[in-house]
Amino acid sequence: IEAQFGLLFVVSLWRAIRRRDRLAWSVTLVFMPIAALFAIQLADGLAGPLPRWLPTAGTVFLLAQPVFSLRLVADLRALPRWMLPLAVGGFAIAATLLIVSTGQPSLPLILVAVAVFVVTEAVAAGYLALEAAQRRGSARSRLTIAALATAGLALAILVAGAAAATDVPATVSGILIRVIALLAAIGYGIAFLPPRWLSRAFQASEAFAYHERILASPPSAEPGDLWTELARATHQLTGASVVILALDGPELRVVGMDGVVIPEATTYPAGALAAAGDGTGGDAVTRDLVARTGLPFSEAVPVVRDRTTVGLVYLLRRRASLVGTDDATLVALLAARSANLVQRRQVLAEQERLSGQLRLTVDALQAASAAKSDFLASMSHELRTPLNAIVGFSELMVADAGDADPLTVPREWVDHIRNGGRHLVALINDVLDLSKVEAGRLEI
Repeated sequence: IEAQFGLLFVVSLWRAIRRRDRLAWSVTLVFMPIAALFAIQLADGLAGPLPRWLPTAGTVFLLAQPVFSLRLVADLRALPRWMLPLAVGGFAIAATLLIVSTGQPSLPLILVAVAVFVVTEAVAAGYLALEAAQRRGSARSRLTIAALATAGLALAILVAGAAAATDVPATVSGILIRVIALLAAIGYGIAFLPPRWLSRAFQASEAFAYHERILASPPSAEPGDLWTELARATHQLTGASVVILALDGPELRVVGMDGVVIPEATTYPAGALAAAGDGTGGDAVTRDLVARTGLPFSEAVPVVRDRTTVGLVYLLRRRASLVGTDDATLVALLAARSANLVQRRQVLAEQERLSGQLRLTVDALQAASAAKSDFLASMSHELRTPLNAIVGFSELMVADAGDADPLTVPREWVDHIRNGGRHLVALINDVLDLSKVEAGRLEI
């Protein structure tokens, strides 16, 4: 069991060195006392008996573990100002009594040390449970497991103290303590250092639930409504205040937010997108958002669609997050699904707009065609009458003139008028018949 805590300490230390943030070091300190105790026991077994003060130092260091747990909680949420100093004071009293005692510690001294350890650890477990109650998804599960592991460690020390004060056989109490401590070690590993497959399982369940929820949104939902839903879901899942900036032409525009007050008309140059997504926090967008909200911890999660960054989801917190990396991965997954759905909705909206324009154009053409047909059908008499007069009088001119009667115009001209008029009458008759067919006025 001590070896498992030692392994947790090594892994957490490696992550703390890589990430270089306060919260990672706080997690490392939680495992450090038990890992130090394991190292002392290992050295005692390999190098022979150690100086008496070294095991005592290991026991004193073990009493500091609840203080480190409470310090971790203070990094996650607000605590009363007097709580952490009180815990440090209790540890100092118990440690002083152990250090000044000679020989085997007396039963009252053991009970005092156990009481200080159990109470402080129970308080830390309670606050972790309260923080879990305010979260959703993988964050809630991991914080709940961390609370149970912390409570389990307190229970193991409590059983050890009860065994020392009673006549419980050492074999029975030892087995019970080791089982509880083993479960606590497993719980700490899941909560603070979960394997990748477990993190993906947590994320997959939340992503599926969110995907089902946004697909159930009405087809009339605007892209802004979908971004706002992403902001609301992200706020609930991560506990962070959320600002979503989407690329809108030559600038970044606020399209959704939750847990924070920022004017939605706020815009930033599109060139700030690459700088904001580099994770350094030194870009102008991050500085402006931190100044507006007063929330010092920020993280920019890119919104990627078709391998192109189309926006940013800013997670703004007053304190660091225990599951910040998992939160960022989950938010990136949700944001990608939202971006794809927004694109599909925009494509459908554009198709519907074009269909509406085409429908209006077809209706206008049909109306124009109907008006033309009605006009021609109604004007048949007015069109035929002048032509009939032209053709008829040209025929009279030809028929009545005779060979001896001189014409004022050449006969060929009159023939041209007559033939052209007849041809034009035939064409107009055909057009008028087609117009009557279109207008529904043709009589068979």
